[in-house]
Parts: sequence; structure tokens; C-alpha cells
Amino acid sequence: VDVGTYRLAGGGRLEIAYKGPAGARFELREGAFCEDPSGCVPSGTEIGGAPFGDRIGTLIATDDGGYAIVVDRGQPVSWMAIDHGLDEATFREFCAALQIVAA
Repeated sequence: VDVGTYRLAGGGRLEIAYKGPAGARFELREGAFCEDPSGCVPSGTEIGGAPFGDRIGTLIATDDGGYAIVVDRGQPVSWMAIDHGLDEATFREFCAALQIVAA
């Protein structure tokens, strides 16, 4: 884990980033992390649907050469993963493998 924050107030929010070899980075943002109607998604080109755990999100090829998947963009509660330094197939596998954890 490189950085992370969590809170329950205001709808709940989780933001966490994992750092890997050669500068690779995998970020997760879940819950009420964005109040902007744009969904706070990195700029880029939408290239189709992709799994985010048990949900289907929009896959974006970001302008900086990475990828993002966003579910329920611009909603009060949404989900997003962002990659830096991973290839598309690995990023898709990481996002598809996400699991719901319940207390």
C-alpha cells in the first residue's frame, strides 16, 4: 500500500493506492469520493465495458497512457480503478477479480 484513506461519514469513502514494480500503480476509489457530475474520471477515450468485481463499468484509455474503469460515474456513490504502468489485460484482470467484503 502506497497511500490510503477511509471514512464512514458522508456516504462513506475508500481511496487506496498500491505501488508495484517499475513504478506501476493501482488505485481504487469507492463510495462518496466525488461530488462532481463528471465523476472525477481521468481524461481519455471510452473504449467499452469492463468488469469491476460483480459490476460492469466503463473502460477508459486515459490520456496519460493508463486505464481507468468507472461504475456509476457522477452518482453519489460510485466505484473507480485507475492504473499507471499496467497493460490493459492485467488491469482488466485486477478489476474483474475484485470481491465484495462484508462485515
